[in-house]
Amino acid sequence: MYKRQGLDYETATSYSLTLSASDGVNTTNNTLTITIDDVNEAPSLSNSLAASSFAENIATGTTIASASASDPESQTITYSLSGTGSDKFAVDSAGNITLSSALDYETATSYSLTLTASDGTNSTSNTINVSVDDVIELSIALASSSISLSETATSGTSVTTTTTTTDGSATVSYSLSGTGSDSFAVSSDGTITTAASLDYETTTSYSLTLTASDGTNTVTENLTVSITDVDLSLSASLASAAQSEGISTGTSIATSSSSNAEGTVTYSLTDADNKFTIDSSTGAVTLANALDYETKTSHEFTITATDGVTTTSETFTLSVSDLKINSLAVTLANSGAALAESSSSGTTVGSSSITNPESETVSYALSGTGSSNFAVDSSGNITTNATLDFETAKSYSLTLTATAGGNTTTDTFTVNIGNVEELRSGVLRYSAAYNSASRSGFSATATRGPSGSSLPAYTLEQVGTTNTTLITNVDDTTNNYVPVEINSGTNLNWRYYFPIDTAGNGQYAFAPNSASVDGKYYSPLGTAVTTTISNSEFITAGRSNGGEFWFMTTDKSAADIDYTSALARASGTLIVYGSATGYSRAGWNSAISAAGLDSATLSTNLPDDISGYSLIVDYRLSYSNKTSYTSEITDLATWLETPSSTLVLLVGEQCCAAAQMLAYGNLLLDAVGGGEIGSASRDGSVDTENFDISSSVVSSLFSTLSGDQWYCAGCGPKITQVSGSGVNLTHSLSFWSGSELGSDYNGNIFMSTDIEWQTNTVQEENQQLLNALADLPNQTGGSNTTSTYNLYEDQVTIAGEIQTDSNFTSINTSKKVYAFVINPRENFAPTGTANDYFYPNFINRSAWSYGDVGLDYCASQGNNSTACQTYDNNYDFHTVSLLSGYVMSDRFDNTYQRVPEGMSLWWQVLNPNGVGVGLWAQISIKDSYDGASGSTTRDDQQSLLNVAISNIDYRKNDTTRYSAGDTGHGMDGYHYWSYQGATNADNNGLGLVYGTSPIECATSHDSGCFFGYSSSYPKGLMLTSSDPYKSGSMTLGVNYDSNNDSFSTGSFNQAITFQFISDNSTTEQSQTLSEFRHSDFYSSSATGYSGFFSGILEFDVSGSGNSQLASMRSSSTLASFTFDATNDDVQVVAPMTISAAPSNNYTSNWSTVDTGSMTLKFGDATNDEAKSAYISSEVFGAEIQDDGAQIDGTSGGSNNLAGVMVSYNTIDKEDTDLFHTGGNDSMPDTAYSTWGFWAMSAIDVSPNAGTQNASVHLGTWVGGEVVDQSEIPTSGSASMSGAAVMNVAYRYNQTGTNYDVHKYTTTADVAATFNWGSSGYSGTLAFTNFDDKNPIVDNAGFASFSVAITGTDHTYTGNSTDSLDNSWLGGATVAGALYGDSSPDESGGRVNVNLYKSGDIGTAGANDFYFAEGIYLVD
Repeated sequence: MYKRQGLDYETATSYSLTLSASDGVNTTNNTLTITIDDVNEAPSLSNSLAASSFAENIATGTTIASASASDPESQTITYSLSGTGSDKFAVDSAGNITLSSALDYETATSYSLTLTASDGTNSTSNTINVSVDDVIELSIALASSSISLSETATSGTSVTTTTTTTDGSATVSYSLSGTGSDSFAVSSDGTITTAASLDYETTTSYSLTLTASDGTNTVTENLTVSITDVDLSLSASLASAAQSEGISTGTSIATSSSSNAEGTVTYSLTDADNKFTIDSSTGAVTLANALDYETKTSHEFTITATDGVTTTSETFTLSVSDLKINSLAVTLANSGAALAESSSSGTTVGSSSITNPESETVSYALSGTGSSNFAVDSSGNITTNATLDFETAKSYSLTLTATAGGNTTTDTFTVNIGNVEELRSGVLRYSAAYNSASRSGFSATATRGPSGSSLPAYTLEQVGTTNTTLITNVDDTTNNYVPVEINSGTNLNWRYYFPIDTAGNGQYAFAPNSASVDGKYYSPLGTAVTTTISNSEFITAGRSNGGEFWFMTTDKSAADIDYTSALARASGTLIVYGSATGYSRAGWNSAISAAGLDSATLSTNLPDDISGYSLIVDYRLSYSNKTSYTSEITDLATWLETPSSTLVLLVGEQCCAAAQMLAYGNLLLDAVGGGEIGSASRDGSVDTENFDISSSVVSSLFSTLSGDQWYCAGCGPKITQVSGSGVNLTHSLSFWSGSELGSDYNGNIFMSTDIEWQTNTVQEENQQLLNALADLPNQTGGSNTTSTYNLYEDQVTIAGEIQTDSNFTSINTSKKVYAFVINPRENFAPTGTANDYFYPNFINRSAWSYGDVGLDYCASQGNNSTACQTYDNNYDFHTVSLLSGYVMSDRFDNTYQRVPEGMSLWWQVLNPNGVGVGLWAQISIKDSYDGASGSTTRDDQQSLLNVAISNIDYRKNDTTRYSAGDTGHGMDGYHYWSYQGATNADNNGLGLVYGTSPIECATSHDSGCFFGYSSSYPKGLMLTSSDPYKSGSMTLGVNYDSNNDSFSTGSFNQAITFQFISDNSTTEQSQTLSEFRHSDFYSSSATGYSGFFSGILEFDVSGSGNSQLASMRSSSTLASFTFDATNDDVQVVAPMTISAAPSNNYTSNWSTVDTGSMTLKFGDATNDEAKSAYISSEVFGAEIQDDGAQIDGTSGGSNNLAGVMVSYNTIDKEDTDLFHTGGNDSMPDTAYSTWGFWAMSAIDVSPNAGTQNASVHLGTWVGGEVVDQSEIPTSGSASMSGAAVMNVAYRYNQTGTNYDVHKYTTTADVAATFNWGSSGYSGTLAFTNFDDKNPIVDNAGFASFSVAITGTDHTYTGNSTDSLDNSWLGGATVAGALYGDSSPDESGGRVNVNLYKSGDIGTAGANDFYFAEGIYLVD
């Protein structure tokens, strides 16, 4: 028997079983009782979740699940929870599970809980899985919910901040509510600030609610803002507790300020003594009536302030001090003019005055740097105490202190030292190199010289051995050198050899393709030192015909050159010159001076005592009887016993007076054992007195001398007799050293037959001879002095006679106009001339690689095309300009025209009373266009606008760059250039290249602009971007290349030289301004013009030259021109409109173009903001004002704008590639109007975000004297004719994004008809040959078109009336004005043409366009 299933006491406690046994026949039963014992069993457990998941933000106490359990034994059941996170839940005795602490989805997304039911003995467990749902949360907390604010808190004062907690990325917004909440504001980050002024008297507190919402959740926080009451506060203080009785009325006594005002504060004063006054607005107290110590020693006053709500006061007591002295004032002598540096000690500087009411004894003292150079006496008079030196200090800032009775008073004053022009001729040199360049927009500066250089900014050296030496007396125009005395030398110890062509086409100039001439720096003393400057290391060089002005610029590294700067002489020199005062001795005199013998003793005859001399030079020409000079011979013989003695006997002319000198020489040679000369019996084969030419001394001497080929052809080493009764000498030199004399004699004897040697002015050989003789081994008395010559890197060297202020005023008693030309710089290669050309003037060479742009120096000198195939003929210009100064124009007559095409002379006004303006211009055009009858277009055109404007004034008037004591003139000028390359290559959208630079002249402490003074004009000056002498950094030019978006900096150095002016077949040295402004040139006497500007504005596209274009033209307000004939300047104001290019499916993608309005200004009334030059109403130019102007804005800042405008008549010879022969007519020669070109560039042309570079090249303008309304006829008609000039851009037969915009300047013929009427007028402008050969103009049938015009006053407008061919759209518009005196005589205006198509971007030619912006002028 076995148990088939479990037993359960609780079901049955016992079982009574009957057990039967059977054998198949019989059965036996037996009863079996089974008793069940009770066993304690575990309870049963079941549970269910209240939800499938629970939000993380459910409240604590929320039911999570419920459970039920039963126990078989009916025992009491208890429940418990376990598992990770079970502490967040609770279960009660009924089995209910609830949340006991907050859920956080970010901490746990689910919980696995174990629920256990226990009867005390046994237990049962179930697993309950609780899922947590994420809830986007939002909560805020205020930094403070109770805030106290002063009622004086200003709007925007912070009240409190909010800390916000949120899940996810939802944006939280904040708002304030509550009474008065509009006085507060809450920002996007929950910061609460005041939004209005608070007033305690109005509201003492605010109860506000801050609400935050993320779009799903909204929470709030309450805050209370309490306002505290604040009253007006006054703060006042005395300027000084005590004031002297001598202070003047108006002196500050006290100052006041207030705070916490609730209204406008006013101040008042209570002053029983009536001594003071108060400013009711500021509270400043000043003295109203004089103080007097003897009357009252102190004064009390009260300052009161009120704001209308509160009133507060402060009381002060001011002590009065007894005054002994006051009111010290220094009055400088000569109205404060600079004190000449040559003034001797004791020169009056100034006097002083002082108030001394009690007649106290006053003592005076001077202080300040350099005050020891001045003295003051007991009366306060100031004098110099030493000789002043302008080069040491240009001014002194001094303080004079007066002391008396325990009181002191002071006055500060400045003594300017005036330069005394001490140097007649000089060499100025400096470095053209620079380092550490810094650029800001169109302005750049640098440190002069290469990095690490310690050399001074410039060096000025003395030409000749005295400061009064004229350069023309010592320079060598045959060998092209200038000698100077430097480094404290006592003779001419350095020479500058200029690489000047002496025989070829480029005479007087550096002409490397005519004569390959090197230059050199050379020291002639002692062992000669030569530093060669090779031909390839030169940029320019030249000199004036007479040698008054020399210049050279180099491209060569710096070097330190050791040389002999002074020779050691044993003792003095004696020069015996006889009585031949009528005979020119210039050659030898200058050589003696150049050899350092200028301090020699001069004597008409040999003195009795010659023992103190080591060198005797005797060039007496005439002796009555030389044989009678026995005592002289004896003295000389004794003197020649000294080893250091040298006698130079200059025998005289070969032609004459030689016999007497030879007789004298024979006597001397006989006396010293040297044999005799001039005797036939002694000059044969038995002549034993021939000196030994091979001796070391003599061979060295003669080798040195002969190296310069200084003696005449056929000269031998000794003097020899020629047959005949007289003694005629054919040889020049003889020399006896001490070894060739008698045994007792150690000196040297030298004889010559010609004291002038070669010429009266060439002294090189004579100086060399004297130096060689004086430097013989037995002639020196110690060591020579060695110095170092510091060669500047890229040295610029200028030499010449320095023009002084007195020179200047002597030749310029009134304003005069002078003509100059610029010495060209050549781009040359040693290998040939195929790619050689001349750089455009003033553009630094590193910025230019575009050839000559048609500039032809050869043709300008009258050479034909065949002659100009010989490159050397280009140098004819150089020779004419330097040799004769005859590069003249036909401006005043038709005698000469030697100015290159497209260029002007440099016209410079020199003004003895101040600023003189100057102007130079170049407008060059180069293309293959061959005229209306030809077949070529202008597509390959290159063009260059290049303009320089100068102001020349006394340097003392420009204390920004110089000092009040400077002498000489300086230049303050402006240069702008703009270049457009050829755009004919497919898709070659070459952008503009342009630049700007200061123009100054090179000066020094003792030299101004001008060199080469003559009695009537200066010979030349060196122009540069930065005067090496001026104060401040080196200024540079700035260039921009829009093809690669790159800025660069650079400098230039170019000489300009004087040219004569041809007038009425005569050559004049200058012209008056009245001649330029003569009615022969124009009839208008108007001081102002009105007119039009037009151009194409190119917006630079980053990374390419494919500029995006817009029209830029005068608006309805005409440009105004104002001429100042007194100060010779011009001001132009040009309001402009910028309009988009013709719109199609290509240009509509031009995103860099900005349109709107912009006003350009050129020049100004004082030449401070922008330089200008008004030579006449048809010769003028002006720099653009850098005034921050932008398109629809003025925020461009400084150094943002650059540009110029210039009249076309400034050009002395127009470029024939513009108004081409066989093409269009030139502009008419008008009497009341004129025209010209302009250009501009802006680093940032638009105030829009980012920086947008834009520029205009060869824009055009026209202006004239407009007629009055009353001067316009009311009937009849008028016909006029003239021309137009336009700047063009077009795109032809292109597809897709291919750029291929061609740009150039072109012309047209214009005929005008005006039909006058009583209520206005009408007419027609007929344009013909318009942009001849342009493919779009031809295809559109627009080479000739008419514009119908109408006008009611002096201006008119009109549109073209012609239809266009081949589906072209667009046309032409004009705006013009009537010009004349009393009736319309001329007319000019702007013209613009737009031709375009718009279609499928992928179709060739479907989006082509053409537009032209220009001006016209008819007469």
